[in-house]
Amino acid sequence: MTYSILAYGIPILLAAIGGYLTDISGKMNIALEGLIMVGAFTAYGVMAATSSYLLAFTAAALVPALISAGYETLTTVYHGNIFVTGLAVNLLLPGLTALLSVRIYASSGVLSLQTDHMLSSVTLLQIITVITLIVFVTAYGILHQTKAGLLLRAAGLNRRAFEIRGGSPDAVQRTAFALSGLLCGLSGAYLTLSLHAFVPNISSGKGWLALAAIYLGDRRLSGLVYAALFFSVAEYAANRAQGLFDMPASLFLGFPFLITFLGLFVKAMFRSRRNDHKKP
Repeated sequence: MTYSILAYGIPILLAAIGGYLTDISGKMNIALEGLIMVGAFTAYGVMAATSSYLLAFTAAALVPALISAGYETLTTVYHGNIFVTGLAVNLLLPGLTALLSVRIYASSGVLSLQTDHMLSSVTLLQIITVITLIVFVTAYGILHQTKAGLLLRAAGLNRRAFEIRGGSPDAVQRTAFALSGLLCGLSGAYLTLSLHAFVPNISSGKGWLALAAIYLGDRRLSGLVYAALFFSVAEYAANRAQGLFDMPASLFLGFPFLITFLGLFVKAMFRSRRNDHKKP
């Protein structure tokens, strides 16, 4: 049970940390789903070519980081709406990976990894858990103890004041988007390498759940952990229920998203009541 919950939750938490960094910088990266897909496909391609986990994880982190920073730059230069642009990226990237899969590997289905010395799923989970822990502690330390964290928060709190003091909010936000893409890439790489295959739609909505985790976690770094745990337990319960009840699998696949909606609804309801009590 612990293995399954961690395996579900870690990819969501990694992507959520990336989305959180962009959120506090003043722009939300909603392309997390597509970036996870790119990371997963890149990890497969590099692993199949080199049989190196280090190269696979590195490439899977760098490619989405460049894409994320690139689309944020284009949005800034041409004054595009970041949400519309992010949605377009989410729609484009899965289609791009499918096209490349057909062009390069002549397959639109599952691409299996058949290399020597494959690590077990348990070992990979241990590795990605350590990486996630390092990322979380580093992010917390930077945000609360360093000048870089202060600049990141300042860019989101008051863009005009930041510019008057000689800062560049665009550069700060571009960096946040690059880091967001990097973490999504690591999330996607884990999904592919733990399965020993690239599967179409391998992200399975984890990018959207990561976005929801930011708000369900009250836009706090520590809150992301509880939100990711909440989603992973819901997904575990849905998968267990498939074997107990004779109902369509698609119904259970939508269960985590139903739980997400209910969680956000309950959170909004309690917040509204709390605000009502504060009124004189």
